[in-house]
Amino acid sequence: MAVKKLTPVQAGFNKITKIAGESASSASDGFQLEIPEADELLFLIAENTHDSTAYKVTVKAPTKQGYASTDEDLELQLAAGEKAVIRVESARYANTDGTIDIAVGNTAVKVVAVY
Repeated sequence: MAVKKLTPVQAGFNKITKIAGESASSASDGFQLEIPEADELLFLIAENTHDSTAYKVTVKAPTKQGYASTDEDLELQLAAGEKAVIRVESARYANTDGTIDIAVGNTAVKVVAVY
């Protein structure tokens, strides 16, 4: 399978915007997000849609590092049915090509990017 490309949803001010989480093509491939220009407004919503098992969502440390990049993944275990909001600094978690890599423990973990 291939890495699933996440397309960020633009949520306008003073508006209500519908969102829907996306599933990765496979848990081993995960997602790749190309950061929009308004990256300071960017956040991710992750939801474990499985009915009984906890799974991780991980924002991977960049493999193509810049001046302020981290070398540690940002990771959280989501219980069945749990949701999480993820906000990251692009300088710390984006690759130099403007992408962020996101891994999931199972395709039951759905992710949406909003800006």
